[in-house]
Amino acid sequence: MARDSQFRPGMTTDGDYLLMKSINFEFLRAKWPELAGLGGFAAAYAHADAVGAIAKLRMFCEQVV
Repeated sequence: MARDSQFRPGMTTDGDYLLMKSINFEFLRAKWPELAGLGGFAAAYAHADAVGAIAKLRMFCEQVV
C-alpha cells in the first residue's frame, strides 16, 4: 500500500514529517510548527479516536511547558 493512500484530509508531508493542518492551530505554525501539527492531529481525530486525540493534546501541553 502506498504511503500517500494513508493520508487523511488536511495531511501533508514536510520531509519525513506528517503535518496535519487545522484552522484552529495554524496561527502557531510560523513559530511552533510542532505545536500546530499536534493540535491539528488532535482536532482531526477528536471524534474518531478520542483517546488518541487526548494523547496528542498531552504531547501539545508538554511541548508548551
